[in-house]
Amino acid sequence: MCVVSKSLALRQNYEVDNKVNKCKVTSITVCRKDSVRIKDKWASLVGDKNLVERKVDTLKKCNCIDEVIVGSNVLDIQELCSKKNIVHYWRDEYYCDESLCTANEMIYDMCTKVDTDVIVWAHCTNPLVSSGTYDKAVRIFLEKELEGYDSVISVDLVKEHLWTTNRKPLNYNPYAESHVLSSDLPPLFKQNGAIFIQRKKDFVQNKYFFGKNPYLMILEESESLDVNDVIDLKIANILLTESENK
Repeated sequence: MCVVSKSLALRQNYEVDNKVNKCKVTSITVCRKDSVRIKDKWASLVGDKNLVERKVDTLKKCNCIDEVIVGSNVLDIQELCSKKNIVHYWRDEYYCDESLCTANEMIYDMCTKVDTDVIVWAHCTNPLVSSGTYDKAVRIFLEKELEGYDSVISVDLVKEHLWTTNRKPLNYNPYAESHVLSSDLPPLFKQNGAIFIQRKKDFVQNKYFFGKNPYLMILEESESLDVNDVIDLKIANILLTESENK
C-alpha cells in the first residue's frame, strides 16, 4: 500500500471509529408465535439453544451494538429476555399477522419504538451469523456512509445457471458455441435476510429494510443460512457442529 493510500485508510478508520463511539447502535429481532412452515420456529433448537436465545446471545457479544431489543407476541420470549436483561417489546397481534399486516407496517411499528441512531435488523432465523460479522457489518455501514451508501444488506453470491418462469435462460446463453462454466458466470446476488442496517430515521421514513442505495455485503453461505424449513434446521445443526469441532 502506498503512503497516500495508507494515510487515507487510516483517516477513514479514524472517522469510522469516531462514528462508532458517537452513534447509538441498536439491534432489533422480531418473532411471533404460530409460524407456518415450522411450528413455533423461534423455539427450534440449533445446538443447545433456541433461535431467539442463540441470536440475542450473539448480539450481546457485539462490540459495535449498544442495545439488543426483541419484539414478539410470545410470553416465553418475553420471559427469556427478562432473564437475559434484554429489552422486550410486546407486539400487537395485528403486526404479527402476515395476512393482515404488510412488512412495511411491521418495520415502521418496531422502529418507532426504539430510541437510537442506527438499527441493525437481525432475524433470528439466521442462527450462524457471528458477533464478529455483525460488528464488521456495522463498521462497513458507517464507512460506506462516507461514500454515499445509505444502508447495508447481507447477500449470498450466486453463480448458477438460472432460468425465468417463461423457460428462458436468465444469465447465460445455453446455445452459445462454448458452454460457460458456472464459475465464469457474471455474479448475481441473493438477499439472505441475515443483516439489514440503516439509520433509524431512514427505517422510519422508507418503512423498509434498506434504502435506495444499499451496499451489498457478501456472507459465506455457511454463516448466512436462513432457516425456513426442517431441512434448513438440520443443515444449521450440522454446520454448527462442524464449526465447533474445528
